[in-house]
Amino acid sequence: MGFIVRVDDLLPGSVLADNVVDDQGNTLFRSGQKIGLNEIKALKAWGIMEINILETKLDKELGELENSERFKIVKNEMETLFKHTDQEHPAVKELFKFCIKRKLKMSEKEG
Repeated sequence: MGFIVRVDDLLPGSVLADNVVDDQGNTLFRSGQKIGLNEIKALKAWGIMEINILETKLDKELGELENSERFKIVKNEMETLFKHTDQEHPAVKELFKFCIKRKLKMSEKEG
């Protein structure tokens, strides 16, 4: 499963969920390829605006927990802490998810 990310917001280390093709249908990058700074520069040069990247391990882990009551409480706490941030920015999104996971782990050790 993947999700669409604007190339301007792309983080190095992301993995392509689909092939990236140009206007003529030529494959520029294949699905499964890890994207680095050079690939991001190339995508911008070719005028590619968005790509589909794979779900991260962290996304999968949080997806398994999101229906729990503890997850909802921790997410609410993090939303309060992150209320003055741009939560649409990919780096902030990742940090937000990481903080939820860390808080959940800490609460497991305490309880």
